[in-house]
Amino acid sequence: MARSFRASVTGLQQVRAAFENQGLTQKDLIVRVGCSRQTLHNFLAGRPVDKQTFKTICSELSIKWEEVAELESGTAVLVKNFDLDSLVQMVRERLRGSIHKECGSIKVLGMNTPINLESIYINVNILEKVTRSKYASISELQNLENFDRIGLASIQEKQVSGEAVLERYDKLMIWGKPGAGKTTFLHWIATKCNLGQLQEHQVPILLTLRYFAAFEGRRSLLTYITEYFLDCGIQDLLVAEQILSAGRALVLLDGLDEVSEASQDWVLEEIRRFAARFHRSTFVMTCRIAASDYNFQQFTEVEVADFDELQIKNFSEKWFQVKDPAKMKLFMQKLRKNKPIKELATCPLLLTLLCLVFQDAGDFPVNRSELYQQGLDVLLKQWDAARNIERYQTYKKLSLHRKEDLLSHIALVTFERNEYFFPQKVLEKHIRDYICNLSNINNDPERLKHDSEAILQSIEAQHGLLVTRAQGIYSFSHQTFQEYLTAKRIVSNSTIDTLSNALVPHVTNQRWREIFLLTIEMLSNAGQLLTLMKHQIDQVLAKDEHLQNFLTWVNHESRHICDKIDILYPMDDYKRRSPEVSYKPAAIRAFYFALVFTINLDNSRIHTYDLGRAIDNNLAHTLIFDFELDFNVICVIKLARDCTLEQATFTRSRALTRALENILKLVNRRLVNLDGNLTPSLYDYPRALTSHEKRERALDRERIWKEEYKILSEFQQSLQELSAQLPESDREQGKLKRWWQNNGQLWLEQFRHLVIKQRNYVGRDWQFSDTQQAQLQQYYEANKLLVECLRSHCYVEMGVRQELEDTLLLPRAEIEKRVT
Repeated sequence: MARSFRASVTGLQQVRAAFENQGLTQKDLIVRVGCSRQTLHNFLAGRPVDKQTFKTICSELSIKWEEVAELESGTAVLVKNFDLDSLVQMVRERLRGSIHKECGSIKVLGMNTPINLESIYINVNILEKVTRSKYASISELQNLENFDRIGLASIQEKQVSGEAVLERYDKLMIWGKPGAGKTTFLHWIATKCNLGQLQEHQVPILLTLRYFAAFEGRRSLLTYITEYFLDCGIQDLLVAEQILSAGRALVLLDGLDEVSEASQDWVLEEIRRFAARFHRSTFVMTCRIAASDYNFQQFTEVEVADFDELQIKNFSEKWFQVKDPAKMKLFMQKLRKNKPIKELATCPLLLTLLCLVFQDAGDFPVNRSELYQQGLDVLLKQWDAARNIERYQTYKKLSLHRKEDLLSHIALVTFERNEYFFPQKVLEKHIRDYICNLSNINNDPERLKHDSEAILQSIEAQHGLLVTRAQGIYSFSHQTFQEYLTAKRIVSNSTIDTLSNALVPHVTNQRWREIFLLTIEMLSNAGQLLTLMKHQIDQVLAKDEHLQNFLTWVNHESRHICDKIDILYPMDDYKRRSPEVSYKPAAIRAFYFALVFTINLDNSRIHTYDLGRAIDNNLAHTLIFDFELDFNVICVIKLARDCTLEQATFTRSRALTRALENILKLVNRRLVNLDGNLTPSLYDYPRALTSHEKRERALDRERIWKEEYKILSEFQQSLQELSAQLPESDREQGKLKRWWQNNGQLWLEQFRHLVIKQRNYVGRDWQFSDTQQAQLQQYYEANKLLVECLRSHCYVEMGVRQELEDTLLLPRAEIEKRVT
């Protein structure tokens, strides 16, 4: 015979009625029975209590204990007498309205109106191995990530769909970062199950655990579910127990991490008891990663994966299809062009933020730091605040400002050390180094150690800004946040010394590119930093005379082109020039720097137009003939060089022939235009002008046209002769290779000589050493960064901006001349 009894669901209904009828309080009953408060709480929660005490309580309430006590055999008989399939169908129908109301739509991040869940839901992917249990070194993680940017690299762990993992396991603990979509996944499961489209033999029972924890009197989960059924119109108090006992319930327990600290122990114990008692049913529970070391022996632990590129695309398309179809393609185009922003989109919550921002503005903010701050605010405060969740804060002594400052401190220290992944112990030391300087922190070493561990766990569990990548290894959730917080830390201490020593020396390091761009954006006046950057960039080539000669030559040839434009396309009386022929000298210098450097460097990453167009987007229109001609000249030289190095193929040979044909077509077209300019009527035109100044300009134009006509005519003839020497591109491959082996070097030298003679700035071989090539590459990329900073959303005095732009790519002597 049982030594203890527990109250059944129907029995507890009688107990509550007895309390009301007799006007008793719990305190009154404790005194009458002579039991402890905990014993009475257990009784009212449907938990086992001593048999004699159970009977005494019922007696004091004037109810029969036999009617109150739960009888297992009675339940079993009742289940057998029911058609379970019909019962499941009936319960689903009764729950439909409640589930639709709670799960059918989403409203987050200040949305004005809810959005239908089905219209935007994207199937989640599940990692069957939780990241915190993965063993990997930092070097292995970097290799696994194929490291480019955290968040965008392909995930190496095995993934399965959320639906598949639900079918595979009947007890699931789903871990996930803040905003990973855990609750949305459970809402989708509940909706689909209730419609009979998922786990069709079961009834979905969705419980938000923080609401259950706040349930009056710490009652049992069974009581809570029974009352939920009552609210949905299911009057039979035994139905919930029947469904659960028969294994026909799909119990969805959402947000274990959201349960208050005061309620955690008893809620955990109740879940364990409940899952053991109704073990035939399916259980799915969600919790934030690192919230605590919860241990549920019968539950399989899995983790919600970040969104991959396909999921980002599908979610975005669904979102804008509902909200604003016209912006759908533009959103994806903008996202693809901006890796740091795209990286945030791997988090569903932050992807929703990006969609909302883009929906309102039709673009991402020009000042990206504002967008990143919005993302931080969402994770640090808005996400929990919007759902009225108050968490236990181990680091509650830190204000929001201090939390951000701590994260900025960690970001700068780790970024300066080129660390994207860091050991837990090192990370805790960074936290200790910061908090030991705060006045309200106990500086006892053991206390600091304990606090740093607790703070790290809180940051991961509550905000998800630092996350576990493997056992004992952490990183920022997104490299974008690490970069933004690094820049924010630099800006908060932006003295001349800080900028000169901590930031500017990295101007040639591509890894620091985002830091410069974000810092420039956030500074109230970026002129000082830009000037320091320009000086540092100029020093890259300052001590090498050969490279200074190269810059001098680039400047000389560019000035020649500028003079030519000034004569051919003079300004009007208002000092204006047609937009089609406007130019910036620095842009022309950039074009010819890249042009010659590309010829002289086998593996250059430089694109001929990159920097020039960044300085002046109209550059290609200004010098369309020169650019097209010189671009094809580069192609011929590179292809011919490849062919002489035993790499002659039909494809290369045909490409070289096409490039030569393009050059001849361009030259012929230009000669026709020049011939038109030099017709007798136009030839006499300058002499007819009355203004001396205008007549002189017209005569200068005539002189340039004649000179260009003569040079191009000779160039055309010589080029035709060289072209005729080439073997046919469709001849047998062996013969093609032999021709290039025997004659290729001589042909290439003749072509170079012709180009140097006719177009001096293209064909010259500067014979840069490997070190010089690396310096030129650094110099070019750093100038691109400087121009990008100048074009960003920053404040710089007009005079400073103009001076920086005018002195781009100038040799040291020319810059010094301008200063004096």
